[in-house]
Amino acid sequence: MSLVGIRSANMPDQFETSVLVDFIKNNYANHTVSEIKLAFNMAVQGGLLDVDANAYENFSCQYFGKVFVAYRKWAAQEHNQKIRENEAKETQQDVKKNETVDWSVEWIKLVKQAKNGTIRKEFIPIDLYNWLDKNGKVEYSAKDKWEVLYECLWQYHAEMKAAILMNEQRGILIPGDIKRIIEMIECYVIDQDAVVIDNNPWKRDKAIMSIVTNMSKQEIVRQLAISESLNETE
Repeated sequence: MSLVGIRSANMPDQFETSVLVDFIKNNYANHTVSEIKLAFNMAVQGGLLDVDANAYENFSCQYFGKVFVAYRKWAAQEHNQKIRENEAKETQQDVKKNETVDWSVEWIKLVKQAKNGTIRKEFIPIDLYNWLDKNGKVEYSAKDKWEVLYECLWQYHAEMKAAILMNEQRGILIPGDIKRIIEMIECYVIDQDAVVIDNNPWKRDKAIMSIVTNMSKQEIVRQLAISESLNETE
């Protein structure tokens, strides 16, 4: 306890030590001795926010608890940061892996499906779009891509509304988040003079944009496959 400035004369007596040990066992049994040492070392070094490392000659349960509240907050932030770093590494690894995959065989199969009229957009891998784009086959302008995206948005909207109607007819409860998505797509933000100031609030919704963007990539690949199949026929 000399680490936090407790002199021998002010050390907890036998009863106080027993109370402190019971307090630690009941509330911090999931922490190791090493963690306890780390928490107090960090507190003394000023590495923990919102806690005064000075025990003021009183190493009590309250003091121990204050240090560990700050330590747990720091540990949670560190844990979340490591999760984010690991996710970023995994994403980078996935990107590198996909960049090295040759999708030419799948592309040939898809063109054949387009020629036979059996192509199914919903089964087209998104990575196939990325491969085509990397190889310069996606010759769509930004405007063209947005037009495809808008078409897919309303396709998604129609599919969702049809699903809602079917579930309502069956007496199935509709999740609130699905209703929210429909309302978001249909929403128009209007000012006091009834002038539309933002008719695309869904663009700021990550869930909608992720779904519709993937749908638009699949649609572009479908269009490219059909075009390729027609060129082969000629």
